[in-house]
Amino acid sequence: MGDEILIRLREALYRSAFHSWVGISVVSASAGDVLVAFDAAPDHLNLQGLVHGGMLAILADTACGLSI
Repeated sequence: MGDEILIRLREALYRSAFHSWVGISVVSASAGDVLVAFDAAPDHLNLQGLVHGGMLAILADTACGLSI
């Protein structure tokens, strides 16, 4: 069952233009538990050169949404 969830979530993100732009990938997934990640690109950085808080919010929001 875990592999089915992982495959389904990875396919959903692959089809999403937004999530593809962000570069989010599903690292692992099981019922109610999802681990997502992305490699920060220059477009993801704030003026100080750190990952923009909005990008971190997107990552958290995606993990929460996929886990339910």
